[in-house]
Amino acid sequence: MRRIEIVIHRTGKSEVKVAGIAGGKCTEITSAIELALGKTTERRFTGEACEPEKPHEYISESSDE
Repeated sequence: MRRIEIVIHRTGKSEVKVAGIAGGKCTEITSAIELALGKTTERRFTGEACEPEKPHEYISESSDE
């Protein structure tokens, strides 16, 4: 399951946590969020960032009408 969690602490510090996204796509997905929150001071990658990206799955339905 893909998930983005944004935590804003009382001190004003914010965190953006990403889960379920393999490879380096997490930085592409969160770039707009990071820009809106202000300067990025630290970035820590999870083990998922080192995994190969999974291909997109497309499901289509066809009708024999």
